[in-house]
Amino acid sequence: MILYTNRLSFITPTFLAGANQNTPEIRASSIRGQLRWWFRVLGGTP
Repeated sequence: MILYTNRLSFITPTFLAGANQNTPEIRASSIRGQLRWWFRVLGGTP
């Protein structure tokens, strides 16, 4: 198994709140959605 480690920086606002708006939570689907959006904006094909 190959393991990759990357560091991400968000240059756009990231809203990471669930049902409780006072507690931030990181969801993989949120990050994946933002990366997918940037990929498409930069000319990638799905």
